[in-house]
Amino acid sequence: MIEWLKYRRRLSLLNKQYDKEEKPYSKLISEAKGDEKQQLLSEAGSILAPIDDEINCLKSRRLCQIANSLIVPIPKMQDVTYWEFSHYTGGYFLITEGINEVRKRIRQERKDRCDLVLSWIPAVVGILGGLIGLVAVIKN
Repeated sequence: MIEWLKYRRRLSLLNKQYDKEEKPYSKLISEAKGDEKQQLLSEAGSILAPIDDEINCLKSRRLCQIANSLIVPIPKMQDVTYWEFSHYTGGYFLITEGINEVRKRIRQERKDRCDLVLSWIPAVVGILGGLIGLVAVIKN
């Protein structure tokens, strides 16, 4: 629970920082034309890319923590179809395909665990019903 709160707080701070840095550029870019617009887009990208990479790395770490806690395999970092290297943070982060794959594996593991618990419920209810019936017969 504490890890989740730390994650949410850090993500919120990064999103606020991203919005704060992006706001002045969005108006200028919408009003600019030609080469000036390209220059502003490049400048904004150089400021926003490190923040965006940090957000992606944070999300990837959190998803990997959840997968590890459920003992779900994570794609190898050498697999470029799932991972991308961040030149700003020096780490790797999951791209969309990687996120989708890890989330699918997590959902499947949680479903399997839930199905295992739910499969015992009819047996437990049946045993309890039998015990209640036995007690009723013994009392009479």
